[in-house]
Amino acid sequence: MEAVYYKKRLNSYLEVLKCCADSMVWLKISNSIMSDCKDLYLCAIYVPPDKNIFYRKYDCDVLQEHIKHYGALGNIAIIGDLNGRIGKANDFIGHDLLSTQLQSDISGLIDYTPDSPSERTTEDIKPANTFGRKILDLCKSSGVRVCNGRFGKSSGKFTFQNKNGCSVIDYVLLSHESFSIVNNFMI
Repeated sequence: MEAVYYKKRLNSYLEVLKCCADSMVWLKISNSIMSDCKDLYLCAIYVPPDKNIFYRKYDCDVLQEHIKHYGALGNIAIIGDLNGRIGKANDFIGHDLLSTQLQSDISGLIDYTPDSPSERTTEDIKPANTFGRKILDLCKSSGVRVCNGRFGKSSGKFTFQNKNGCSVIDYVLLSHESFSIVNNFMI
């Protein structure tokens, strides 16, 4: 059973939109309480670890479709335990530039905005695992970016620890345009 808890005074600003696959809850947060002029579509998500019987080879396609749908309506935030390690890998397409001539040729035909590189820091220096690579692909294809490590050193700290070690597997992903709504981010 999915649950999202929030303060009672926020009730008139929040709307539960969709619950999916026992792992995702989508909320609409009204633009009337946001510093941005757009509504925020927030996905609270839990992806079981890959060795868990509930993992079922979790597919990012459903999440990708929801990002596309809700992204057309406002800003996107994905928050939760994704159980994927991304390490220091980029969540953007590096060197994503088009020649001036090509930009001129496609202008008006497609809406193309090249990726803008944005560095992040992390305590997790191990390479991305299988689901971490899916998260990175999702970021590159949908335009959401990992906030962990982009808002000061304390935002890049480990989020998980057990007898085997530490990792970053819990994330906040935002559409790049939405970074301005983040006032503080600490782990």
